[in-house]
Amino acid sequence: GYSQFPYKNSNTTFDIYDNFSKVLNTHTVKAGFYYQRSRKDQAAGNSAAMNFSHNVNDPNNAQHPFANALLGNFNTYSQPNIGVFQGQYRSTNVEFYLQDNWKATSRLTLDYGMRFSLIYPQYDARQQDYYFVPEKWNSAQAVRLYRPTCVAGTFRDNNWCTSSANQRAYDPANPTALLPAFLVNRIVPGSGNAFNGQQGTKDGYLPGGIKSRGVQYGPAVGFAYDVFGNKKTVLRGGYRFAYDRVQGNELVFAAVGQPPLFINPTFNFGNLSNLGSGSGPVALGPVSVIGADPEGKVPSIQSFSLQVQQDLGRSTVISVGYVGTLGRHQQEILNINYSPYGELFTKAAQDPSRYANGIVPDVEPGLAQVYIDAGVKFSGQNALQAVLLKRYPGYDTVGMRTFGGSSNYHSMQATLSQRLGRSFNLGVAYTWSKTMGTSNGYTDGINPICSRCADYKLLSFDRTHLAVINYDWRVPGLKDAFWLVKGFTNGWQFTGITQFASGSPTQAGIGIQNINLNQRIAGSWNLGVNALLTGDVKRSSDPNNAFNWQNVRLPSVAEALALKGNFPRTYLRNPGTNVTDLSVFKNFSLGGSDDQRKLQLRVEAFNVFNHAQFSSFSNGVTFNIAQNFSDFLTRQKADASYVQNVRGTTLQGNPRLGGGLGEYNGLSGSVSANRIIQLAVKIFF
Repeated sequence: GYSQFPYKNSNTTFDIYDNFSKVLNTHTVKAGFYYQRSRKDQAAGNSAAMNFSHNVNDPNNAQHPFANALLGNFNTYSQPNIGVFQGQYRSTNVEFYLQDNWKATSRLTLDYGMRFSLIYPQYDARQQDYYFVPEKWNSAQAVRLYRPTCVAGTFRDNNWCTSSANQRAYDPANPTALLPAFLVNRIVPGSGNAFNGQQGTKDGYLPGGIKSRGVQYGPAVGFAYDVFGNKKTVLRGGYRFAYDRVQGNELVFAAVGQPPLFINPTFNFGNLSNLGSGSGPVALGPVSVIGADPEGKVPSIQSFSLQVQQDLGRSTVISVGYVGTLGRHQQEILNINYSPYGELFTKAAQDPSRYANGIVPDVEPGLAQVYIDAGVKFSGQNALQAVLLKRYPGYDTVGMRTFGGSSNYHSMQATLSQRLGRSFNLGVAYTWSKTMGTSNGYTDGINPICSRCADYKLLSFDRTHLAVINYDWRVPGLKDAFWLVKGFTNGWQFTGITQFASGSPTQAGIGIQNINLNQRIAGSWNLGVNALLTGDVKRSSDPNNAFNWQNVRLPSVAEALALKGNFPRTYLRNPGTNVTDLSVFKNFSLGGSDDQRKLQLRVEAFNVFNHAQFSSFSNGVTFNIAQNFSDFLTRQKADASYVQNVRGTTLQGNPRLGGGLGEYNGLSGSVSANRIIQLAVKIFF
């Protein structure tokens, strides 16, 4: 649900457009313009929120959430500095075009033109939007964060103190003053500029965070050619360059409600009766902010096609052709405050509170061979938390909205339409296609090192094969039969649509029980690893498995550091679609010569054959490996003896049947689109 009360969302648009056309001999010239002004008002910020959960670190804890709520003892309480407010988002589009349709010869027709687009950035009329600008970051004003430590004498290897009661926080500028542990990772009050690098439009920064790109030129050209002059064989083709505005949800909408305008601090371990009675500065936690590439390139799509259409006679037409698109300057999210590959394997990234005596050694004791082989001296298991290692201290994610995304779609498309008299129509459409790109949508985060290397893959909406068959049969009946026979045989109609589609792309997921793979294999808090393959994973000799998981293995630390995210992607397919919708109508005449007055009985069945439509399958491979990775090299390749969620010796004797589909690796996941039957009566008059 929404966290903004009261909530308001309205969008008023003003549209002005006109078109002009003139026939000049064999030319039909067209021109027009379109103006749109959008005034969108939407709630921003958040309401206050409180949590009364059971927390052993809370000195006021009553041992039960309901008891805490009755007593007013909160675990956390979030109180924004201002109430819910309104963003007033404004945008303007101005477009005009020139086009000519020229019948060059009796067999050739040309279409060509140009669209001119002015797409101004969307902005907040109240100038409440703020953006992180790296060039405005001042390292001399960087904040300090409280770090973890232990009470003297309670340090130990590979854990934070001997017990939670001994955990403490400290300010790096005053390490001898120990403070409550809940302050760890929070900003030391007064230690710097907590909003370092934030720039607001009211201070003169770009409205909407990006520049206006001026006029965008969108050419378009097309042709139709009667190959033999008999109107039986026609060749058609076309190309168009089109633009669309930047998505506001991830740019100006997200920028309104950022610090320093909107701050939402969280308080720990207090009582509602004491709210507002405290004094002094508040220790804020790191916040996530957004920024944008100020160049603000306009997302574009290039569309092109070449098709041949053939009339086969007997009311049958077939069309075969190529259709493609190219997406350029698509909006993506780049986190510039990321943890680089291998960072957690360095001495500087280690947490002293997780080592004996609070001193980080030159080499981690008991370091596993997989790390030694990679030339690193730490395993990452004792690394400082992510917020303490940030390039921009005091911030968590710094999500830059960039415009470097690309995609491509290529397809062979074929259609067949046939009409048999007045009673039967048949249509068949088939598409064989491939869709690839660097992101599935504008909310996708991309690899900060090489997006093209790590993110370019089959997109989630790719479907290799797609076939649709539609049919409509109006049963002729017996018009001259006895009225009772005619009433039974006449007026029947059968219609249906059958669809077949390939499944969406997917890949094997890998994991180690109770281990963060990013941390322990990639040496990063937020850059990940994927499976490597030792053979064909698409075919399994076991009919109970959807893929050959035995050919999946974990990457070694050395491989992860070398690949930097460039792993195999989208090499598997989820289950496809096979569904038929069928309708049966029976019409009864209610009199009249035009046959417009009638009673219709309808029986409609969606997924009439009740074919199971599986949306996915369990594709995870979870390895049983020691926490210190001592057996990593011997268990790196998947095997039933130490992979947990597959059919094999690990699960024998404890199958846990009845736990739901998808419990075991390779079994189908959720099922949808069960048969639905709908009955209806319609009267036409």
